[in-house]
Amino acid sequence: MALPLNLIAEYLSDFSFDLLVAQPDRDFEFSRIQMLSPGYTGELEDDVLYVSEPKTLYRLPKSKFRDHFFVFRAKMQTIERYQQYINAFVIDEAHPIGEIINRLLELFMRVDSIGHELERAVLRGGGFEPIMAIARKMFSDSVLLMVDSAYNIIAATDDKCDGNTYVDNLLRQKFYGKEAIDSMAEKGYFDDGEKYLRPVLVKEHSICGCPVMLRAYHENGSFFSFVAYYSFTHVPTLLEQFFFNMLTEQLDKYYRESGFYDNSMPKRQQIINDLITASDPSEGFITDRCKGLKVPAHGSFRLVYIPLDGKRTIKASHLTIQLSAWCSLPHYGVFQYENSVIVLLHDWHDCGVAEQMNFREHWEDMMNIIESNHGVAGVSLLFTTMAKFGSAFRQAETAIRLGQKLSFGKREYHYSKYYIDDMLTQYEKKFSLGDIYVQYLNKLGSESVGSYSNLTLLYYYISSERNISLTAKRVHMHRNSIIYRLRKIQDTLEMDLDDPDVRLRLMISFKILELTGRLTLQDGSMEIDSGEQGGDKLRLIE
Repeated sequence: MALPLNLIAEYLSDFSFDLLVAQPDRDFEFSRIQMLSPGYTGELEDDVLYVSEPKTLYRLPKSKFRDHFFVFRAKMQTIERYQQYINAFVIDEAHPIGEIINRLLELFMRVDSIGHELERAVLRGGGFEPIMAIARKMFSDSVLLMVDSAYNIIAATDDKCDGNTYVDNLLRQKFYGKEAIDSMAEKGYFDDGEKYLRPVLVKEHSICGCPVMLRAYHENGSFFSFVAYYSFTHVPTLLEQFFFNMLTEQLDKYYRESGFYDNSMPKRQQIINDLITASDPSEGFITDRCKGLKVPAHGSFRLVYIPLDGKRTIKASHLTIQLSAWCSLPHYGVFQYENSVIVLLHDWHDCGVAEQMNFREHWEDMMNIIESNHGVAGVSLLFTTMAKFGSAFRQAETAIRLGQKLSFGKREYHYSKYYIDDMLTQYEKKFSLGDIYVQYLNKLGSESVGSYSNLTLLYYYISSERNISLTAKRVHMHRNSIIYRLRKIQDTLEMDLDDPDVRLRLMISFKILELTGRLTLQDGSMEIDSGEQGGDKLRLIE
C-alpha cells in the first residue's frame, strides 16, 4: 500500500530534518523503502523511497533525480547545491542511520501487516467482528463504530466510552436516536449527499465534542451505512487517517462481496425490520423507531401484511404508492417491506353504524387494489403498542400460511379465524394431534343424516351455539329430526353437551380433524366468531 509523503514526514517528526521538494506539484507515494548504494547504476522506481549516503548524488545523473525521493543523513550544506533538482528528507547527522531505517521499516511493515490482515478478514467473510478486531490495532484512545440505514450500531470497537457522554450513550443504546440525527442535520451533515462518500475529518464544532472521521456508503442513490471514528484525546494523525481510509475501502469491498447492499434495506424498511425482529425492545427504542415512521407508539392498531410472490420489490413499491394514494380506510401508514407491503390500520372494533357502511366499502376498495396486483392479505389481531408490531406481523403472516392451507383461494385471511389452528400447530410439536382429540367422534363419522354425517351435524350444532333452527337450516332437515339425531349423538358420545368445557373440547377436536385433513366442511371454513379482542365485531369484514 502506497504511503503519502506527508504521512512519512509526520512519522519522522521525532527526527530533525529538512524537506526538499523540487517537484511540489507531484503527489509522491511510496510502497516500500530501499537502500541505495553509491555505485548503483540501475533504474529507479517512482514508488520507492530510497535511503542513501549523500555521495550517491555525485554519481547519479541529474535526470534520475526527477520523480524520485531520497532520505539522506547529512548536513544541509552538503545537499544545498542539489536542492533545485532533488526531492529528499535531509536528516540531521545526530541521528544514527540505523535508527532512521528502523523507523521507516517499522512504518511500512506495520501498514503492510495490518493491510494483509484486513484483506484476509474481508475475504473470509466472517462478519464484522474480525474487522473490528483489526480496527482496535489501528486506533488508540478512540471508538470506531458502524451503523446501518436505520442508524442501528451494527459493530463497534468498544461497548462503552467513559470519557465521552455522547458516544457512551450511543454505544449503550446501540442506535442513533432522533436527537442525535436532528443534531447531525443541524450541523449540516446531510446537506451534501456526496460529501461523505469519501472519508471526512471534522476537527472542530463536532456534535460529540471531539474530532470525528466519517464515511457514508450509498448504492444506487440509497443510503446503506456509515462509519464513524471518534478520537477523544487528539486530532487523528495522518497515519490514523490513512488507516481509516484503508479500513473503509475494505468495508466497501466486504459490503459488496457479502451481499450487504443486496440484502440490506433502505432506512424505512430497516426501521420496520427492527420492529419485527426486536425481541425485548425498550420504550426508547420503540419511540425512536415510531418517530422514524411517523406513527404513534401507542394506539388501536391492526396490521395488514401483503406479500408478493418472488423478488417483486418493484411491484411492491408500486402497490405501496397505490395504497398510499387510494386506501381510504383510517390508517397510520402504508409501508414497503422488501417484496411485500404493510398497511397499519386503525382498528375497526368501535365503528358506529354509519362508519360500518363506509368501512365495508373502503375495505372492498383496498382488497380490489390488492387483488389486481395478484396479492393476498393477512390481518393481525388488535394490538395497542408498537412494541407488539413484530407479533402482529407474525400473526398476519401465519394467517396467510394457514389460511391458504385450509381455505385456499381467498384473498384475505384473518388471524382471528386461524389462531386456534396456529395454537394446535405449535402444540403438535409436543404431542401428536391424533392422540388428543375426542376419540368418541370416530363413532359419528360413518353415521349419515341425508348428505351430512352425524359428525358434521354435531359441528354445526355446537358452532351455532346449539341453535336447533340454524342447525336444521344448515343441514336441510326438520328441527324434530335434528333433535332426534342429537339425542342419538349424545348417547353415542356419552358426553354432556350442556357443559361448556365439553363443547370447547369438541370444538378443538373439530379443529384437529380439519387441520389433519379428516374433516372437510362444504364451505371450507369454520364460522366461529370468537367474540374476543381479535374477533370481527359486527362482522365488518370476513
